[in-house]
Amino acid sequence: MWHRLLHTSLLIISLLGLSPLRLFGQADRVYRPEDVPYVQLSDSTQFLSDPNNYIDKESSQTINAYLRDLRAKRGIEFAVIVLPSIGNSSIEDFSNKLFRLWGLGDKKSNNGLLFILVVEDRKSRWEVGYGLEGYLTDASTGSIWRNQMRGLVAQERYGEAILSGIASVNARLNEQGYLKTAQTKNKRNDVDFWGFMLGAYFILAFLGFGYIILDMRISALSGLKNTTEARKQIGIIDSKYRRLLFIYCIFALPLGLMLIYIRRLLFSRIRKMAQQCPNCHQNTMQEINNPTTLTALQLLETRLGAKHYDAYSCRDCHYNEVIGEDIAGSPYRYCPKCGGKTAKLIKSMRYRKPPYGKIYRLNQYQCMYCHNLSEEDRIDEDANNNSDMLGLGAGLLLGAMSRGRSFSNGGFSGGSFGGGSSGGGGSSGSW
Repeated sequence: MWHRLLHTSLLIISLLGLSPLRLFGQADRVYRPEDVPYVQLSDSTQFLSDPNNYIDKESSQTINAYLRDLRAKRGIEFAVIVLPSIGNSSIEDFSNKLFRLWGLGDKKSNNGLLFILVVEDRKSRWEVGYGLEGYLTDASTGSIWRNQMRGLVAQERYGEAILSGIASVNARLNEQGYLKTAQTKNKRNDVDFWGFMLGAYFILAFLGFGYIILDMRISALSGLKNTTEARKQIGIIDSKYRRLLFIYCIFALPLGLMLIYIRRLLFSRIRKMAQQCPNCHQNTMQEINNPTTLTALQLLETRLGAKHYDAYSCRDCHYNEVIGEDIAGSPYRYCPKCGGKTAKLIKSMRYRKPPYGKIYRLNQYQCMYCHNLSEEDRIDEDANNNSDMLGLGAGLLLGAMSRGRSFSNGGFSGGSFGGGSSGGGGSSGSW
């Protein structure tokens, strides 16, 4: 009787998708972000952290090779984490904390990428750095998971799924025209001051002028696909070339006069196209001096001095159109929740992040529209300059010693990621 009861209980547990080991407290370890092995620290060639060995050795080597290649060719720091369980933690919070803890991506371009697979919890997460959000949108990472990875994961072919995901990311970056962010160091220029000024003048006067003419021609002939684009170009050209016109009139007056003539011709064509209504196709669009078509969010952005809006209305069919432009120098940033440029810095603090001892600055923002709270942390360059100078001698000594040990043991020296950050962009999945 007891045997039959036990058999029935185990059958019910299996049907509910539970593991008997997990039910009776014998599950694999539950991980926190700080518990995940930071493999990059001990071996700079490693990007896959799989402490419970869900991925076979051959697939692990291939994954690390692909991620090294992605870093070398595109400058992207891409880490993959495979864990048994994260307990009751939200996978979104877990991945964001781990991303920030490791500092994935370059600290300036924030081109980091993280994929987490939690096997026993049957969850996955793509976490995308700020600098890649325009190339790897939430929709695109969600599509990669659904179409390229989920089926393989459901069959417990974890290594194949991850390799398929990496290939899909690379293909997506190719489609979007992503290029490696240039990271060059400042070098001393041995050219004397006046020689540099003379060379800069000729470059500005001849090559620069030719580029401006070409840029204007492209904008006029191929950039105006519709009347809305024409209205956008009016403001862009006016602000973009007014400063250049001033420079040319001072340093190269004949070329400046030619630029005035070309700019006038270009404006004439764009203004004519901008008057056409995209709804009734009549030349009856006019700018509204006191726009009444702005949303509450747009009105707030205007009051905060974060964005400038131009409103247009058709005299015949009353079609309305609003075009916005960021105001340079505004202290506000875009809110990740409502999308408005209404997030204000409310708190800024420094802290030291283990294990490197680098000083970071944590900035907290609050949206003045939806009141959403967000934060961003980056390395504080000013605070680290003094400590870097003090530790230079010790660093050189320890570096020499570690190199000696590394070469004598035939292994690889440790590394780290570049101090990047993520604002929570990405997508989650399950199976």
